[in-house]
Parts: sequence; structure tokens; C-alpha cells
Amino acid sequence: MQTNILKNKNLQQSTSDIARDIFEVFSIFYLILLLINQIKIGFVSDFLNLNYILIIVVLSGIVSLYKINIETTNRDYFFIVILAIIGAITIFYKTSIFGNFKAFIFALLSFIFIILVLFFLLKR
Repeated sequence: MQTNILKNKNLQQSTSDIARDIFEVFSIFYLILLLINQIKIGFVSDFLNLNYILIIVVLSGIVSLYKINIETTNRDYFFIVILAIIGAITIFYKTSIFGNFKAFIFALLSFIFIILVLFFLLKR
């Protein structure tokens, strides 16, 4: 009985680790494609529906939350900063119609918000 419990914990740990890696890779991939598609409309969306990648990101993110012991590494902080930068660039580009100064302020505030929310979730 004890070995079955250990096997289930190892399986759960391995599944969570794989899902976390998939989440990280596809999150960056999705944000880069989204940014490219926002800069040059239709460049990506004419060939690929980004919603399919978003579904993979959400599902792998949910599965990765079931990890038994969550330890924070430098890789996690690096990943958060990369996501925040990509998000801020996207927001800056989309809000530049309001003027560069306002777009910069929106992008800076969104960068700070993304960093704070993701750090909070990481420490949870």
C-alpha cells in the first residue's frame, strides 16, 4: 500500500513538472506570437488560431498547480520578468494611439502589475 502512494506522488510530481515546462514554453511562445500579430495584423492569425495555444497554456497552467512541493528558483523570477516585459511591450503598442507618453505610463503600470501579481502567486 505504501509503495502505491509513493508511486502516485511521483507520478503527480512528474506530471506537474512536465505541465510546468509546457506552460512556460507555450506562454512565451503565445505572447511572442500575439505581439507579432499585434504589430503586423494577420501575420500569425491567418495561419494559426492563437486560441488553441492559449488553451494549451491555461490547461498546462492548471495541471502545474497540483505540484506537491513548490520551490522557487531563479528560473521562476526570470520567467516572470520576461512575461512582464512582453506584456508591457504589447500594451505599449496597443495604447500608442493615445500618445507615446500615456502609452509608456500604461505599459509601465502594467509591467509593475504583472510583476506583483505573478510574484504574489509564486509566493502563495
